[in-house]
Amino acid sequence: MDASLRLACRTDGIFLGRAGGGCEANQTVGRERWSTHLSWSGINCETHKPTLLPNWEHVNRLMRIISVKQLKEHCQLPGRDDSEQPLKAWYAIAKEASWKHFADLKEQFRTASAVGDRVVFNIGGNKYRLVTYINYEFYTIYVRFVGTHAEYDGIDVKNV
Repeated sequence: MDASLRLACRTDGIFLGRAGGGCEANQTVGRERWSTHLSWSGINCETHKPTLLPNWEHVNRLMRIISVKQLKEHCQLPGRDDSEQPLKAWYAIAKEASWKHFADLKEQFRTASAVGDRVVFNIGGNKYRLVTYINYEFYTIYVRFVGTHAEYDGIDVKNV
């Protein structure tokens, strides 16, 4: 294997960048394991087996919130001024989170409920409801509905 096509990586699988030419430490030939290299063809540093996708578990990913516009528009409606600060507080916590599953979310928002594949948050002392779909694999929150408790009672949460 050509040394110019290798990436240097630590033994814990974190990539350090492109390795220079020449012979690097702990390099072996053939089917024996490498301790400091990853080929462009996708050999995992930890398992020394081919892989199609990199292992991103060591990266601390933060949640991405889709449709913040819905939150802002809700706050601008007449009589909804009191929802702005609680929604901003929810947003600040959610965008810094890195939830991998519902149990992680539940540690921060104890009153959150799972309804089908949706997560319902109580906002502003349960005066407002925020319905979201969360894709934990891609760390993405999709805002589906923001409204009063009475408006929430009139929707089908699973189909919003």
